[in-house]
Amino acid sequence: WNAVLQTRTLVLDEVAGRHRAALADSVDAETRTANETLRGSRQRLANLLVRGPGDELPHRYHALVRRARLDMERAERDLGARSAAFRVEQAEARSGLEEVLAAVPPKWGLVAYATFASTTGRRYVAFVRGASGEPVAIPIGDANRVEALVQRWAHDVLSGVDEKGPSARKSEAACRSSGEALRWVIWDPVLRAIGRVESVLVVPDGILHSVNFGALPAAGDQYLVEGDLLIHYVSSERDLVSLRGTRAHGSGLLAIGGVEFGPVSAPVGRVPARQGRPDRVAVAATDVDCVGFRDVKFTPLPQSRLEVEEIGAVWGDPNQVTVVTGPLATEEAFKRLAPGKRVLHLATHGFVLDPDQCLPAENGMRGIGGLESTVRPRLRPSFNQQSPLLLSGLALAAANRRSEATPREEDGILAAEEVATLDLRGVDWAVLSACDTGGAVASRGEGILGLRRAFKTAGVSTLVISLWPVDDRAAREWMRAFYRARIQGGATTASAVRAATLEVLRSRKAQGRSTNPFFWAAFLATGDWR
Repeated sequence: WNAVLQTRTLVLDEVAGRHRAALADSVDAETRTANETLRGSRQRLANLLVRGPGDELPHRYHALVRRARLDMERAERDLGARSAAFRVEQAEARSGLEEVLAAVPPKWGLVAYATFASTTGRRYVAFVRGASGEPVAIPIGDANRVEALVQRWAHDVLSGVDEKGPSARKSEAACRSSGEALRWVIWDPVLRAIGRVESVLVVPDGILHSVNFGALPAAGDQYLVEGDLLIHYVSSERDLVSLRGTRAHGSGLLAIGGVEFGPVSAPVGRVPARQGRPDRVAVAATDVDCVGFRDVKFTPLPQSRLEVEEIGAVWGDPNQVTVVTGPLATEEAFKRLAPGKRVLHLATHGFVLDPDQCLPAENGMRGIGGLESTVRPRLRPSFNQQSPLLLSGLALAAANRRSEATPREEDGILAAEEVATLDLRGVDWAVLSACDTGGAVASRGEGILGLRRAFKTAGVSTLVISLWPVDDRAAREWMRAFYRARIQGGATTASAVRAATLEVLRSRKAQGRSTNPFFWAAFLATGDWR
């Protein structure tokens, strides 16, 4: 376990270390310039990939992309060399298992999953520190089997979109069946080893990043979230040690919603509608796959404006609230206003680009793509030259006019790569109220390489993310309950997530609506549980 935790999220720590070194108060002018150069090159590459070739000749466009990528890699090497001493000092102070176990809060357990290669192939193991205080290793089994179980459950969750009637009951029954099979493999053996604790911190690995454990079925018609055990997620065991230290806190709330994306053109074509859900609109991929998703248009999200206004009212002090909506909700405004805030809330469209899922959001949904991109364990070959941080992001004002922007201008698409360059060290919460913001590529030992990675690199303590497409109205209901529990009820982050989830789930039960996890379990928090 000690060997695993010493190497987990090693790349994230390296990138974040460079970023913090460049932002340090004592940094020299040359390092600060190197950081600004890296920021500019990342934005230029992201803009080129997002807007696609447009009217450029293919060879000219690819030359521009290659030049931008080379500039970014050169800037990364330069910054890395200048911050080397800072990172060596950090590495020498890296925490081990003894420090991690000492940092587990009272009455909490710790479960850390990992994959490893054996003579019989890849396998999962769970390291557990439970009520006994002694660390144990629990064999989980063949990785291919685990991944197949997760994908089957994910398919059933995303298929259960009917609210009522025989179809809804059949979908939920299938979801519970696949969920029980998954729980029996990844959770039941762990639960026996945990023993009697009140809460548990979970460190996922690989495909398990896409599982909300609270959404797995329990006895009767219950789900695990309805039990007594509180579950919360962290990226790495070492987070327990780093979160115990003192850190600066920002001030106030920045809430962005009701974004004016710009004109929506006529759809390119249609895919036959599934019963109970709107049509999807098919979009032709460009010659750089879905990375240049020029034809995708983002539709208005009317509930998102109401959402951010309600959250601002719950916050209380109007002097500590900045709500930005409509055409003012720009990429530039976010980058300018986000540093120094305590909470960032973005209610908008999110996306994870995938050549098989190059589709715009369904009407009333907050994103492109779905859980399929999250649960895929590795990138497809067609993406092997693209940074995963360029394949996910958020849509802001004028996103539908992004093809008109030059590579050096803001284009309305906030790519994860751009987020990673910001100074968000004082931010306690980044709440990404959009589709699939917890998605992207699941990398063994490194976590999810998308918006999760980007906000953590930028310095955010805790992220609230979604694992699959979220209905506009359902997202507003969950977020309203979440902020009430936290701001008005004084709950911890982990308890506020559970309170919001239970409120939505119990409301659906009382109304006789489907309780398939699709409707209530998309959101979870990762980071500081307090």
